[in-house]
Amino acid sequence: MEIFYVVLIMWQHIHEDTDMNATEAIGMGLHSRGISEEDITMEMVPGTFYNPGGVSYWKPDPEETADIVEELFGEKMPEVL
Repeated sequence: MEIFYVVLIMWQHIHEDTDMNATEAIGMGLHSRGISEEDITMEMVPGTFYNPGGVSYWKPDPEETADIVEELFGEKMPEVL
């Protein structure tokens, strides 16, 4: 299945859980045309759940995330303040 349609189908299922609107999802789908599923790599940002004040977040581990970025793109992540 062409990745364009995969992006739109994914958005249809998660649109209530994201701040991405339909126009942005369609733009993302159009931008991804010509990319095959074999060209896509998925990684989960390493980290832990963080729950300040009863609001749940994912708190990335900066060092482990930098290692993944370097592995995927062959370059180090810039320092974050």
